[in-house]
Amino acid sequence: MAVCFLTPIYTSSEKRPLISDHIKGPLVAAFRSPLMKALDRITTSNALDEREPATGFPVIPYIQGVTEPIKRILNSHNVKVAQKPFQTLGHIFAKPKDPVTKEQRTDAIYSIPCNDCDHEYIGQTKRQFGTRLKEHQKAVFFCKKENSALSEYTCLTNQTIGWDNSKIITANRCYHQRLCLEAWH
Repeated sequence: MAVCFLTPIYTSSEKRPLISDHIKGPLVAAFRSPLMKALDRITTSNALDEREPATGFPVIPYIQGVTEPIKRILNSHNVKVAQKPFQTLGHIFAKPKDPVTKEQRTDAIYSIPCNDCDHEYIGQTKRQFGTRLKEHQKAVFFCKKENSALSEYTCLTNQTIGWDNSKIITANRCYHQRLCLEAWH
């Protein structure tokens, strides 16, 4: 949740309509946060004795030195404030899983460039990219044209392939969409 702070927030009676006019609006009304509703409730009450009981409360991130004065001001106007941590343990510690390497990625549309010219082979695979790359390398090494279009190209032109420069362009789990993306690239 994003919290917008109005700087400065005037609390005198002649400045309250300015805050209220700034917060209200026909398009903004549907997307008003609890903090904005609380500020609106403050601006509509004229005397401290006429305050209505708090029905909800805004949740603001805790930032040392900033949140305390805001909470104190809102509490003086009978607005209860909840605080949430700005940074959680999940943000601090590293992710428990190792990242997936390029060779382990599945459902990939990939590119294998030619070292001798600017052509590149575009393919797709549901299996791991590393497995399909090894199949291409084996087909090129044994010049098996029926196993790979890349092998057919290298056998006919005697060009070398940049295996180390191969990359995954994108990934998609749906077979038909992968075919369309392969044709598009």
